[in-house]
Amino acid sequence: MRQPGKHVPKSVQDWESLVRQYGCVITRSTANVEIHHVYGSTYKHNKILIGPHYILPLTTYYHRAGQFNVTDHPKKFAEQYGHQRVLFETMVNQLWKLIPATIYRLLPGDVYKAILASPLR
Repeated sequence: MRQPGKHVPKSVQDWESLVRQYGCVITRSTANVEIHHVYGSTYKHNKILIGPHYILPLTTYYHRAGQFNVTDHPKKFAEQYGHQRVLFETMVNQLWKLIPATIYRLLPGDVYKAILASPLR
């Protein structure tokens, strides 16, 4: 959840919008999609801010309400549906095939590389 009054750059807002349109990474449903920040919105890896971009679109059920939701049960979530980084990478690869110029504009290369180098979650 975003903190009230916190400025979010337009490029990050556009990235979140695109990810929401992709749909839940588990079901591909576009209904009730929430943004899950894998390590939080302020997380840095190797001094590169990746938090705002390292996100997964999940329905409320998979985000925070279901038996194996990622917020309360990240290890069980990973066992059931796969590691979050793998889900993220799959989503980005599928989006890249459809709209490479948009992905290139909204997901900086150094950020993507840092995400792929971050600890598996």
